[in-house]
Amino acid sequence: MTGQWWSDDDQLLAALRRALREEDIPAKVIQQAKDAYCWLGVDEDLASLAYDSDDADRLVGVRTEAAPLRTLIFATERLTIELQVTADALHGQLIPPQSGEVELDPGEGERFQANIDPLGAFVLKPRPSGMFRLYCRSAEDGSAMTTWITL
Repeated sequence: MTGQWWSDDDQLLAALRRALREEDIPAKVIQQAKDAYCWLGVDEDLASLAYDSDDADRLVGVRTEAAPLRTLIFATERLTIELQVTADALHGQLIPPQSGEVELDPGEGERFQANIDPLGAFVLKPRPSGMFRLYCRSAEDGSAMTTWITL
């Protein structure tokens, strides 16, 4: 292509289509794209896993079968996110209690949101499968993002 091909929309779209069909994308470019994507949640506090009832059950060694509820607790300096995993939903609570919004990010697929009531409670239905993370946004304590969760 010679001249100013970018001034022609049809030629530009054709070039973009060819680029999207390319299978020989350099590994360096792929890694740079992944690194840039990681910065999407940089403004949120990372809520690390502080407690998982599945781990506690394994350590005790008393139960022979899994408990019907799984409890997960994530914590930042300002906010704690408690989750109860049931067969059909995730029930959550922010501590200290405050209203806001929670968003479930499945990594691949469609994100969905739910409101957090003034007592800090929320429910996400249907229960996600596979890996996901939560973004909690509140007016009082800002926002927090959990580490990746696998159910």
